Amino acid sequence: MSDRPQRTNTYTAEPVSDRYRECLFDWLAAHVPLWNQITYRRRQQYFDDDGDVWDVDYTDLYDKYAPLLGKATCQQLARKNSDAWRSHFELLSLYRDESNQTVTEKPSPPGYWGNRDDGYELHGLARNDLYTFDWEDDKSILEFGVGDVLEDRYDFEHNERVTLQIRGDPQWRGDDSRVELIYDEHADQLRVQHLVHIQSDDLREQRQCAFTHTLDTENTTRSAAIDVGANNTLAVVIETGDTAVYHARPEFERFQDKSERIAALQAELPDDQYTSNQIQRLYDERSRQRDHSRDAAVKHAAEWLLDRNVDTVYVGDLPTSWRHTGLLT
Repeated sequence: MSDRPQRTNTYTAEPVSDRYRECLFDWLAAHVPLWNQITYRRRQQYFDDDGDVWDVDYTDLYDKYAPLLGKATCQQLARKNSDAWRSHFELLSLYRDESNQTVTEKPSPPGYWGNRDDGYELHGLARNDLYTFDWEDDKSILEFGVGDVLEDRYDFEHNERVTLQIRGDPQWRGDDSRVELIYDEHADQLRVQHLVHIQSDDLREQRQCAFTHTLDTENTTRSAAIDVGANNTLAVVIETGDTAVYHARPEFERFQDKSERIAALQAELPDDQYTSNQIQRLYDERSRQRDHSRDAAVKHAAEWLLDRNVDTVYVGDLPTSWRHTGLLT
């Protein structure tokens, strides 16, 4: 396993044909029961006083799911499951360390990906040697293979692979690791998370380029101040007097709406049950929308500031001279 820094490029995607779309969903749907069965066997051992999650054998499941997914994809999913358990034990170790206050609530072991009756996000994995990206100016493509059963079901020709059109540009450059596909039913959107391994020195250079490449050193650089608030998430002002405001009211209303739906569903649960798959999906959707709104505002603000050759930003504690000049009210 590489110890180099890892970063994730995120895109949206769309199958280039209806046939590929149907095949994609069959492929995605086969991941969930395999994950759930591996997780079930490990949870049985986890809650057994004499059990060990690392002693669990699940290779027999490959015979059932490899015809749909391909054996390499089965192995990749099992590896992701192992990663989830390792993360759990790391958090549990921090929780039990009384000198460490970073984890204050006891972590729960990895859970299930739901079932089709209750609904779930569809996940899919492709190992780095089983997919290819083709980056072009007018159209970018992701291709990956599926199991023999799906190839026969959808009349694939020799070496034919599922083909998706990609939207978005890679933010990080490095050696390919796995690709994860996630379909969000509520948004009817397929997300692609492309993990790459980066050399440590190159990581620093890429970070620097991301934030400094648009500064024009030939012109006068400027300072700006950002005030972070509740209604106006970001209020930005440059010393020249240019201003920009990013308000959170629409996002707050969406957040409240999701919270009310969650509360209503929780009220319908039995007394000994706090959550459900549907509630968890709403939690995830609420967090995703909030994070997307925040990240989009920060990205836009950064580009707006760089466009105006700003090289210094004050947050919260504003320069006194600015108050006297009337730039801030």
